[in-house]
Parts: sequence; C-alpha cells; structure tokens
Amino acid sequence: MLTGFLFLLFLTDGVYPERNCSYQDVLNHLNLTKNNELYSMSRPVKNYKQPTQVSLELLLYAILDVVEKDQKFIPYVWTVMRWQNEYISWDPNEFCGIDNVSLPTEVLWKPDLTIEEMTEKDKAPPSPYLTINNKGDVEVQNDQVLVSTCRMQIYNFPFDIQSCNLSFKSIIHTAKDIRLQPSDNSSEATEWSREVMRTQYEWLFIDMIVTANNVSDINNQDVVVYTITMKRRSVLYIVNFLVPIMFFLCLDLASFLISDSGGEKLSFKVTVLLAVTVLQLILNEILPSSSNKIPLIALYCIGIFALMLLSLLETIVVMYLMEKDSACQDNGADNDQNLSEDCSKQHKANLHNCLGEKHNWTECTCIYDVSTSETPCELLPVAKEENSRKLIEEFHALEQLSDDLREMEKTLSLLLSNKKEEEKPGYWTKVAKNVNRVFFIFYHREDRGVHELFRPLRVMMLAGFLFLLTLTGGSPFTEQPELSDDQQMSNDSVPESGGTYNDTEAQIDDDEIDTDSGETCSYQDILNYLNLTKNNDKFTLTRPVKDFRKPTKVHLQMVLYGILDVSEIDQTFVPYFWIYVKWENYHIDWRPNYFCKIEEVVVPNELLWKPDLTIEEMREKDKAPPSPYLTIDWNGGVTLLNDLAIVSMCRMQVYKFPFDIQSCNLTFKSTAYSDKEITFEAVEDRLKNTEWTRRLMRSQYEWLFISMTAENKTVHELTIQQSMIVYTIKMRRRSILYIANFLVPIMFFFGLDLASFLISDSGGEKIGFKVTVLLAVTVMQLILNEILPSSSDRIPLIAVYCIGMFGLMMLSLLETVVVMHLMQKDSASEDDEADKDHFNKKGKVSLHNHDGEMKKWTHCACVCDVSAEEPPSELLSMARESTESLLQGNSSQLTDESNALEKVSDELREVEKTLLLILNNKNEDGKPGYWTRMVKTINKFFFIFYVTVASLFLLVIFLMWNLAQDE
Repeated sequence: MLTGFLFLLFLTDGVYPERNCSYQDVLNHLNLTKNNELYSMSRPVKNYKQPTQVSLELLLYAILDVVEKDQKFIPYVWTVMRWQNEYISWDPNEFCGIDNVSLPTEVLWKPDLTIEEMTEKDKAPPSPYLTINNKGDVEVQNDQVLVSTCRMQIYNFPFDIQSCNLSFKSIIHTAKDIRLQPSDNSSEATEWSREVMRTQYEWLFIDMIVTANNVSDINNQDVVVYTITMKRRSVLYIVNFLVPIMFFLCLDLASFLISDSGGEKLSFKVTVLLAVTVLQLILNEILPSSSNKIPLIALYCIGIFALMLLSLLETIVVMYLMEKDSACQDNGADNDQNLSEDCSKQHKANLHNCLGEKHNWTECTCIYDVSTSETPCELLPVAKEENSRKLIEEFHALEQLSDDLREMEKTLSLLLSNKKEEEKPGYWTKVAKNVNRVFFIFYHREDRGVHELFRPLRVMMLAGFLFLLTLTGGSPFTEQPELSDDQQMSNDSVPESGGTYNDTEAQIDDDEIDTDSGETCSYQDILNYLNLTKNNDKFTLTRPVKDFRKPTKVHLQMVLYGILDVSEIDQTFVPYFWIYVKWENYHIDWRPNYFCKIEEVVVPNELLWKPDLTIEEMREKDKAPPSPYLTIDWNGGVTLLNDLAIVSMCRMQVYKFPFDIQSCNLTFKSTAYSDKEITFEAVEDRLKNTEWTRRLMRSQYEWLFISMTAENKTVHELTIQQSMIVYTIKMRRRSILYIANFLVPIMFFFGLDLASFLISDSGGEKIGFKVTVLLAVTVMQLILNEILPSSSDRIPLIAVYCIGMFGLMMLSLLETVVVMHLMQKDSASEDDEADKDHFNKKGKVSLHNHDGEMKKWTHCACVCDVSAEEPPSELLSMARESTESLLQGNSSQLTDESNALEKVSDELREVEKTLLLILNNKNEDGKPGYWTRMVKTINKFFFIFYVTVASLFLLVIFLMWNLAQDE
C-alpha cells in the first residue's frame, strides 16, 4: 500500500505542473476575462482613498517635422506606462515559474493619460497588448506620432533653439486618484533618446528635461512635462538665403563703379532690388506671424532692402543732376553755334563783295578771226569779254570749294567742342560726383552699422560656414534656449527630479487611509450596488429621467487652449479647447456613508447615456482623441471632460486686414433632442471664461486672444425648437509681419515711382524702370489674392490700397508714354526740317554745276600792254599767234582743273552731310522744340497732381484703417 501511495503521489506531482504551465491557467486563477468588469470598470484599488501610482517613461525616437508657420511640433516617441493593479497577484511557483503574462489592452483598466499639447489623434497604430506580472504591476508600451502645438521663438531664425513641451496628465482623474511621476531623470532620458534617435529632420536634438509638478488649476492634477530642446541646422538657410542677400548687397556696392551717364546702372540696381524682394516674399512664407518681435532675419532683409532702395534713389538723383548739367552745356553749344553761323554769313557776304568787284583789264584785246574788212577796234572787246568770263567761272568754283571747307571746319569744330565739353565736367556733374562719393561713404558706414546690428548673425553665419566646411556637426550656439512663459513657470516651480514629484496640494495623509475599518471601500461595490454593467441597457439606451416630461439640464463650460489655424481663403477656424459637460442621471444614487464616504466613481464613458452634443459650425470630425472615462457622483451627477480640435466654419470680415478683429462662433446644441428634452446652460460668466482661457492658452498662431463670451439661445430649426449655447471668440491679428513684408515694400515701390520723375524722358530707361516697379506691385497683389477670400461684402482696405497704388503707378506710366510720344513727334518734325534744308543745298549745288559748265572759246587771245609804237598788223598777228597757243594749252588745262575741283567739292559735301547728321543726332536734345517745351510743362503739372492725389489717397486709407468699425 505504501508503494502504491507513493506511486500515485508521483503521478499526481507529474500531472499538476503540466496542468498549470500555460498562461490560461494564470488567467483562470485570476478569473481574468473580458466579461469580468472588476478589472476594467474602475480604478484597480481595494481602498478608494489609496491613489494609483503611475510612472511614465518617454523616449524620443525621431523629430519628424517642425512647422513654424502653423506652430506645430511632430515627434515620434516611445512611451512606457506602469501602475499597480491590486486585484492581480499569483505565485509563480504554482504556475511553472510564470511571472508575467501579455494580455489584450481592453481587458484591464488603464490610466486616461493625455498630452495637453496634442491636437490630433495618434497617427501610429496603438499597441494591442499590455503586460502584467505576479506582483500586480501592469506595463503598457506604445509608440506614438504626435501632432502637438509648440510656441516657436523665431527671433534668432535660422540660428534659433526651440523648446517644445509634451505635458502628460489624466483627463478626468485628480491627484487624489492618480499620482503621476516620471521614472527617469533628465540626464537618463536625454542619453537614451540620443541612443535610439532615428531621424531629426533639419534639427539637432540637444536634451530633454523632465519635470513633475502639481498644477493648481481647476482640476488639481499631476502633470509630467517633457521639454525637448533642439537646435536648427542653419547651413542651408545660410547658403540659400543669407549669403545670396549679402551677394546682392555686394553687387549693389559694385554698381557704384558703373557710369552714371547711361541707363545701365539704373537697370542693374532695379534688378538687384527685385531679387531681394523675391527672397523677402519667400521668407514671408516661412516665418509665422505669431512673434511678438520682428525676427532678426526680417530686420536683416528690410535693412538690406532699404539700403538698396536708398542707393537706387541716389542714382536717380545723380542722373537727374547730370542731365541738368548736359542741358546747360547744350544751351551753351546752341549759342556758340548761332554765333558761328552769324560770323560765317558775315564772312561770306564780305567774300562775295570782294570777289564781285570787276578788275579793269586795260590794254587787253581779244582777236577773233580778223578779216580784212574788220577793224582792230571791233575785235579787241570780244577777246576781253571771253577772258573775263573764264576767270569769273574759275573764281566761282574756288568760292564753292571754300564754302564747303568752311562748313566742314565748322562741323568739326562743333564736334570737337562737344567732345571737350563732355570730357570737361560741368558744375552739376561735379556735384553728382561729390554726391556719389559722400553717399558711398555713408552707404558703407550704414552697411557697417547693419553688420554691427547683426553681429550675432555674422557670428552665426561664420559658425555655420565652418560647420559646412568641417562637417563635424559643431554647434554655432552655446547659449540656453529662450523658454516660453509656461515652460519657465513649470521649470521654476518644480526642480528637476528623477522619479519624484511635487505634491504640495494633493498630498494624501496616511492617517486618512483606514484599511482596517472593515467598511466597504471599493468602487466595484458601488457599481454592483447600482448594477452598472456593460449589459445593462437601462443606463445607455434612453435619456436618464424618471418622468419624460422633465427635461435634462446640461451644464456646459468651454476653455480655449489654443488657436491652431485661421484660414481666410477657406473661411475656417481651427480651435483646440476643453469642454466640461455635466448633467443629472436619475438612475444613479447611493449613500456615501455606506461606501466609506465614496462620493465619486470614474467609469468608462460607454456605460452611460450621454447628450448628443454637436457643434453647429463644425465641418470636420474631432481630431483629438476622445476621453475614455466620465465621472459619476452619489446624487446622480455625471461629468464629462473632453478635449476637442475641430475645423469649424467662420465668416471672416477682412475689410480691415491686416488690422482686423475676427469673431468666430462655436454653437453647442443637441442633434436630435428639442428644448423640451434637453436644455443647455453656461456654467461660468464671461470674465471667468476669458481669464481661464488666457491662463491656459498654449498657442495662438498669428492671433491675440481678446475675449470669449457665452450666450444661451432657443432657436426654432426645421421642425423642432432647440436650446443652444453660443460661444463667441474674439481675436486680433498680429499685423507686424504683414506691415514689414507687404505694406512697407509697396510704399517703397511707390517712392521709387515718385523718384522716376527725375529720370530723363529722352531715353527708354524711364519707361523700363516704371514698368519694372509696376510689375513688382502686381506680384504683391497676386500674393494678396492668395490670402484674402472672395466672400467679403466690401473690398478690403488693403486691396483698395494696392489697387490705388497700382492705379497711380499706371497713370504715371501712361503719362510717361504720352510724353515720350510728344517728344518723338518733336524729333520727327526736326528731322523733316533737316531733310528739307539738305534738299535746298543740293539744289544750289546742282545750279552751281550747271553754271560752271565751260564754254569752248576758240581762236581767242588776250593782248596786254600794247604800245602805241607797234603797228596794228603786227599786234594782230602777235595776238592771233598768242591766242591760238593759249587757247590750245589753257583751254584743256582749265577744263581738267574745273572737273577736278567739282569732284572734290562733291566729296566734301558728302563728308559735310555725314558730319552734320552725326552732330544733329548728338545734339538732337539740345534744341528744345515746341513739344519738348510742352512736355516739361506737362511733367511739372502732372507731378504736382500725382503727389497731391497720392497724399490724399494714403491719408484717407490710413484714416479708414484706424476709424472703421470692426464688424
């Protein structure tokens, strides 16, 4: 028998361990099933006065994105949450050494931790399991992709260091229920995050500071704040933004070497200025408008832009002075030319008088075929007349040649004098050179002043270049980051701790915990007493009233946590807020004295009926994770706390943009119930709502929160009459960046258009300059069109401002076109007169050629110094012989010389014509015609009209901006 008993005992020992070596055996031992509400319905403590200790660990895996414009921080984090479940316990020796089991997350109660800054639901898939051990410790590991708000400090952009908070707290439990503490200190969290870091986007992770504090707000909850500090990688911003602007500034400095006489310098400067404007518009797309101070990089761009604008204005003034000097020289040249023409005419008249005197040819005769019947006295006058005619023709040819040479000499003298006058600077040219010299010194000193102002930027740029060259990942900054107000308050109130927390207000004395009293001190006992289970339809299906004629009063309170976005073009308003909703459930009632004075119980929200609350303006579903729990109290009160991030409709009044104040409504009402079934009432007044909102505000985007009001209404909609609460949120736009990047540049362009009146109308530089400035304003107007909606009842003032500036510049451009047309008309008339004069001269030359044709004189001789002693027959024979010999030799010689002189005279006339054309083209502006004089008068009157109208327009616009009522 003893042997058999030992054998049976051996068999029993062999079977028992095998039967208890599965996880299900542990679950069966604990009676841990999905239907056992002991584990999932309420906080897992046997005495409600005992808080649940929750430890939290966070590791930063990646920095996915940082959006300055939207004030968003998107990290990828790994969280580990641990707490104690007092209903879980087993002996591992009884279950083959099993000391931990993995279970589905929905089986057990979990702390309702949320992140205050989170505005959208976790994008990563949640962990489906949690782990329990034999001592009752529960651990949940989860990876999360968080979209959170973060107030960016962009004053030092792109050399900024940002600090973003992740604040963990319970949604509904107070510090008496859940004590939240970090499991690691700052140094450990920083070290481990660096080891597991996967990607950092354009940032360098610096450290993570862990603080635990007990916030003294309306909920009195423990909060663990993880402050993630990171530094921007600024190399690409240096290379692609700061350095190009510096290069453009150097180009503008180099433009002082370009001559001021032509239009190349003006075009060069305008092109460089427009390039800086494009970069400034790109910067406007990056930086948010939420900064209280203008970022240094915006001051850098505005300073460079202003210096280049000043340089451009100086160039216009210098060109105007040189044009004025050139006009003075042209007037002097015209006077000299008139004086030269008078002297030439006088000289020519004297020459004609001198050449017109006839020489007395005495004792000279011409013999022509003397016949025996003719007497010598008849032949002598004929020879004398023929000789005199030839000499006169020869003098005419020489006179014409002399006139042509004088005209050529006069033209060359004018060209040489103009060239010398150009080489010799006039008074205004000297003044222009002095202005250039003084302005260059001033410009250089101002540039040095800008560099002194941005000395930190230069140091940072140098460090960035060193980083680019060495690629060592060195930091150009060593100072601590600028913390926001709430971060500073958190760090000042609670010192750094590893696993410790501040419990100044929520400290629970051990004396208050009476575990040996023998009373019922479990939340589950109350739930059992109420029969509050997941399968009890009494609490979930219908409105919780005993008499259907009695309406359910719903008390509602809203606290605005953040203004995430306001889109004018889409007419949307994206707020992040918390709501407090309370109503009466007449099916819930217990006596606290019977349950250890338990007055409140936190239960899953799916166990009870809830008002079908909706927001009338909401166009997209809530992006924030819903609250998993609600609170019930002993007299039937039900409280729900929830955070919402919604996209709502809001009609924007942009008449005063960017100095506008917007009012957006959030209307809470029931979806299906009428006012006979549900009535809404606001909990707090306007002052308290506004005060709490200002104190708890996390992010305001580009807006400044002003106030929030609540109003109860009863409205008849469709077929039923409903009760509703309308919250009106008023906010003012931060307009400083719009002024710096939009209004001021347009005013600068208008100043350039005014300065263009100093540019000469004769060339094409002025019209090209005006067209370029007008196109720049057009680009600004297109950008404005992307911002403003088309739903406004009235044209916004900023659109009127742009259209007015555009209209004035367009009018100025049209005036320039008309002026150039009139001057072209004057130039055309001068060209016609020049062609007419040339035709007259050509006619005179042909007439001279016609009169200069040589007649053939044969058998003619000139006899001079006839003595009375010689007989006539001898004289006649000698005259005949000499006449024949002279006519034979001199006739051919005179003909050849006359032809040569005519050829030279023609060539000289062609040269003179070419020189006159050159001189006329060079001095075409020197003689102002009728239309040119009219143009000067038109310019003066239009400038006065232009300045007057522009001044009145700007005065009216700014008065309307200041005095118009906010809609």
